[in-house]
Amino acid sequence: MIQLLGVTTIAAFSFSVTFMIMSLMKKLIGIRVSREEELAGIDAASFGVEAYSTFE
Repeated sequence: MIQLLGVTTIAAFSFSVTFMIMSLMKKLIGIRVSREEELAGIDAASFGVEAYSTFE
């Protein structure tokens, strides 16, 4: 029973901290790419290469 309490506590803590960090990042720097980058392909926009050049 004590292990269940520990797992639940760690899960709640991890979720809470991750949610706060992601919320802060979203407000400060944004966590999404622009619509144009998304349509062009994130790999091409970020790294300058196409990951699946033969995929259609």
